[in-house]
Order: sequence, then structure tokens, then C-alpha cells
Amino acid sequence: MSPKPERQQSLAEVALRRAGFIEARRGLLYLAAWGAVADELQRPFTIEEYSVWWKQSSKTSYRERAAFVKCFPGVEVADLWALVRDRVMSRGPAASLEVGGVPAPGLVLA
Repeated sequence: MSPKPERQQSLAEVALRRAGFIEARRGLLYLAAWGAVADELQRPFTIEEYSVWWKQSSKTSYRERAAFVKCFPGVEVADLWALVRDRVMSRGPAASLEVGGVPAPGLVLA
């Protein structure tokens, strides 16, 4: 009998393992919130503009971004958003690290 292929971990599973529940939640919410602003503005924006958009303090926005970095070190939020946008916007199942059968670049599970 051949071994079962290893299942790809979801973004939520990776974030939870790397950062714990609270920071994983905060980091994933930042990804989705950042994506909403990016889709609307269609241009690069600053963390201060992000803060104004969501009517929150810059301090809160920096905490959110720090949580994202803890969950996904070395990954740019724009790059990850580009990979998961369609699935997030369609309210599909949690985004997997495998997109279209190809492992997402830059996301190392080690």
C-alpha cells in the first residue's frame, strides 16, 4: 500500500503554529483588511492610510502588521494577498498553501 500524500497546511494552521491563537487571528485579519484597502485604492498605500481607512489608531495598525509578520515571516502582504484573494473574496474554505496545485512561493513550513 502506498503512503498517503501529505496534506498541505492551511494559512490558519501555519499562522496558529507560528504565532498562537490571538496573534494568528490578528495577522489573518490584517491580511484580509489590507486586501480590502488594496483592492479599493488600486495603488500602494502607507500604514497611516490603512489606519485612517479603518478608523483605528496607527498603534493598532502596527500591532496588526507585526502579528502578520510573526505568522508569515519574510512574506510580503501584497504577495500573499495576490495568492489568496480570489478564495477569500469568494468565501471559500481556508486558503491552503497550495494554490492551483503549486505550493505558494515563500511560505516554508519548516
